[in-house]
Amino acid sequence: MMDGPNVDISQANGVLTLGFGGGPTNAGVAVSESTADSIPAVYACVRILAESIAQAPLLLYRGLDGGGREEALEHPLYSILRYLPNPEMTAIDLRETMARWLFLWGNAYAEIVRDTQGRLIALWPLCSDRMEITRDPISRRKHYHYTRSDGKPVDWDFDPERPPIHHWMINSKDGLSGRSPIRVLRESMGLTKAAEELGARYFGTGAQPGGILKSAGKIDPERAKRMREDWERMHGSLDRAHRIAVFEQGLEFQKITIDPDDAQFLETRKFQDSQVAGIYGVPPQWIGAEGQNNWGAGVESQKNGFITFTLGSPFEKIQQASKRDFLGRKDFERYEIEFDKTELRKGDFASRMTGYAAALNWHMNTVNEIRDIEGWNPLPGGDKPMPPLSTSSDGSSKQSTPDAGGAEAPVPAGGANA
Repeated sequence: MMDGPNVDISQANGVLTLGFGGGPTNAGVAVSESTADSIPAVYACVRILAESIAQAPLLLYRGLDGGGREEALEHPLYSILRYLPNPEMTAIDLRETMARWLFLWGNAYAEIVRDTQGRLIALWPLCSDRMEITRDPISRRKHYHYTRSDGKPVDWDFDPERPPIHHWMINSKDGLSGRSPIRVLRESMGLTKAAEELGARYFGTGAQPGGILKSAGKIDPERAKRMREDWERMHGSLDRAHRIAVFEQGLEFQKITIDPDDAQFLETRKFQDSQVAGIYGVPPQWIGAEGQNNWGAGVESQKNGFITFTLGSPFEKIQQASKRDFLGRKDFERYEIEFDKTELRKGDFASRMTGYAAALNWHMNTVNEIRDIEGWNPLPGGDKPMPPLSTSSDGSSKQSTPDAGGAEAPVPAGGANA
């Protein structure tokens, strides 16, 4: 076996970093999917997105012969999607883990474990930074190459009948794999990272005092070196900032430190935080940044805009990928896999009650359906639609309750318990 070329290990890190898309930016800092997670604005956006997707249960529905649908509680796949995808993880943990990979790396993967009959029995998350997807030039079939934590490779070929890998992706240009928002917008993320590091270094050196020591006479190099080292030792870190300085005879301190406001340092950080929020489609106020969006001023409008415009596409992508990877041909037409966004869309108590009243009046929901949404126990007789309320000419409320004569019984002024 021939020996490979000698490589200086001190240079290897830079080569590897550039090879994986995390090289230095014009701002002078290296940014990758791994380091970007340490930027507060990026971390906050990814957390909000991942936890929002995790909060919405992924449910299996079965279509009914007479129209409509119901939750397929008896189907083996239901409990895997809703509660326990594998013996070690809950469903919410799996969704949050995959969503974090998705919004940092542009791809999220899970290995699909099947029984001898091809039925799905478990889902195990895979690290996006260890997966490589290629396409065979002859068969045109996708090929997954994964490197385990112990360094051993694992390979899968895509099988449309029994997909081996469950794959989420965003920002794709080729339909084969997604692209990381961090890598696509590396320069912008680099400026954000640089501002973060500048702030840390500024305060890490104590910020004050900063400047030069002046002397009317000549100072030999050894004495100048000693004085600088003594000064940095006494004042050069955050825990030693603002100490009283004692000068040698003939020395004078002249401040030259640039104030962060004068250097527009704070403005740069605010702008970059708002830009990161815009990149991820998160309202700036939600991550403590300045700025606004076009979804309205109220919290309710912002939440609805976030669910519709930011999460709408990822939700649909995950639903379609789940149906493609989990359902066989026999179940594909009859079953649907969808997120239940009820908890995400819940408004304040008064708004919910107003909406429920309208839903009851228009026979859109029964009392027990509404109580189930709120997590309350059912009531006897609550599965029957309530007669709609009507308003008479004198302004009083009446409830249509057909009796033997078909007349309407008025509702007492004090309500049902009067």
